[in-house]
Amino acid sequence: MYACTAGAVFAGRTVTTRLSLAVNCESFAYSFSTYVPARSKVTLVFVLATFWNVAVPGPLETVPLEDLRHQLEVNLVAYVAVTQAMLPQIRRAEGRIVFLASIGGRIAFPFGGPYHASKFATEAIGDVFRQELRPWGIEVAIIEPGSIDTPIWGRGQEKAEEIEAKSPQTSLLYGAALEKFRKVIEDTAERGIPPEKVAKAIAHALESSRPKTRYLVGLDAKVQARIQPFIPTRIFDRIVARQLNL
Repeated sequence: MYACTAGAVFAGRTVTTRLSLAVNCESFAYSFSTYVPARSKVTLVFVLATFWNVAVPGPLETVPLEDLRHQLEVNLVAYVAVTQAMLPQIRRAEGRIVFLASIGGRIAFPFGGPYHASKFATEAIGDVFRQELRPWGIEVAIIEPGSIDTPIWGRGQEKAEEIEAKSPQTSLLYGAALEKFRKVIEDTAERGIPPEKVAKAIAHALESSRPKTRYLVGLDAKVQARIQPFIPTRIFDRIVARQLNL
């Protein structure tokens, strides 16, 4: 089930609609088109985002493949599906597209493989859409937050327990490291920034006459993005291993 939102700015006012859909992008496109006359000279701005974002945690060795597929469906395929459905209207109105990625789409850590895979791929589809839609002047921006204060952290912990129940060898092989990982996640969640900061970045991407192609949001995201490229891979791996007892 995808949860998406789209917004339009026309006649001096903003209209938004949000709904859930199960791979039924035609219904989404039709539903939103009822808010905006098809031939109107308007500026349309769309935020195509999976607000019911999921994080499937756990070692890649033991993550059930159905959970991996679910992660990619919700956090990745939904973006492409809804964008495809809405592009005729976006093109006609010279609108914009904003993808919600993550600093986790630039840097990967243990036990977050499915989530990182979906976010690295979101970075890629954002870049490709931006390049492919350039002839029509359609701006595409990618939002890269660090930790945000949302329910995803609690849902992730519930999912981790569910996966461990499905795969008993997970605890046997990675138990000590997973305990450390849970503590790291708790600390990260406590430092989460208010969602309003992410909304501010999205607003700039939608309203600015010169939007950025990427927006790092949050101190943790900015620090990681600046420092990590200068750390040799083997040294970075050792730092992470020390943190997680790997």
